[in-house]
Amino acid sequence: WVLDQHRTGNGDAVMPGTGYLELIAEALQGQGETGGFEVRDLMFLRPLHLADGETRDIRVALIRSDEGYRFETSSACKVDGRDAWQLHAEARLALLPLTLPAPLDLSVIRDRCGAAERAGTGLALTTPQEAHLQFGPHWKVMRSRAIGQGIGIADLSLADELRQGSLHLHPGLLDLATGWAMTLIKGYQADHLWVPVSYDRVRVHAPLSADLVSVVTLASGSADTGVASFDVTLCQPDGTVCVQVSGLTIKQVDTVAGFAHVVAPKAN
Repeated sequence: WVLDQHRTGNGDAVMPGTGYLELIAEALQGQGETGGFEVRDLMFLRPLHLADGETRDIRVALIRSDEGYRFETSSACKVDGRDAWQLHAEARLALLPLTLPAPLDLSVIRDRCGAAERAGTGLALTTPQEAHLQFGPHWKVMRSRAIGQGIGIADLSLADELRQGSLHLHPGLLDLATGWAMTLIKGYQADHLWVPVSYDRVRVHAPLSADLVSVVTLASGSADTGVASFDVTLCQPDGTVCVQVSGLTIKQVDTVAGFAHVVAPKAN
């Protein structure tokens, strides 16, 4: 469902950027690494999209390093008729003792953001991305949102029938929780699609809860530059922090077709 429920307006199934974060969490668990971890410099190098009915092998590599691991995700392909692998995402993973931040005082943040827009019982709010992307039920999670000066807060929750399973960083929930507040961007227009190109740092203190609160601040950028960066804190409804995101960078593309060709800038 991670691919099937994340499609372009043309119906093409594309791996969401948050899908790679879940692959990281599962790979670390497979290595017996059960503590907190920090993802550094996660870069999306080329989209992973599959045609309906297509099957493709995906390879996740964890390469030991002084700080923990290097992470790479590739998919099988053909080059000049020969079997090969194409790289889709890479990152550094740091295994270090993480100090759990103090719980957020959500009432103070809500006061800064003013009146919230709320979905009806059993319904979900529409997000800006849905003008360009087709989301399935695992993405229908936005229950309320409020925007203040440079900051926004939202309440998200999975439907009861979707809460089974043991995902560490649920890709649909995480995608909406980190990408819902694009209206904070100065000059933002809904007729442009914004797509993620990188995360500077993602600190994972605990798995995401099925009921989640997202606090987003705009760090930099505008529609004029076509690039924006956000910091995001995801917590339980009592304010206990689960995940901290620093420097989520997104880029504006003019058409949905451009979504399949976004390539992250390489660091020097």
